[in-house]
Amino acid sequence: GSVWAVKAQIHAGGRGLGGGVKIAKNLDEVKDYASKILGMNLVTHQTGPEGKLVQKLYIESGANIVKEYYLAILFNRMAEQITIIASSEGGMDI
Repeated sequence: GSVWAVKAQIHAGGRGLGGGVKIAKNLDEVKDYASKILGMNLVTHQTGPEGKLVQKLYIESGANIVKEYYLAILFNRMAEQITIIASSEGGMDI
């Protein structure tokens, strides 16, 4: 591909706004972003001020995005229920 997404893998949303998702235009940028994100303490609106240590990355080739959607599946163990949330409004700000 001609672009790649380098993504921090932590259990929290808001990774892109927190600096945990970068778009690389060449392999040198992929390596640079990967070395900067791995080992960083990523603070997002869901991690709180203590943040989370990034120990894993997901690197994928880019795509020409026409429309973004949002899909979430929530498991409520206490109520033994599953909730599915879907929206035609997706993106980094959701």
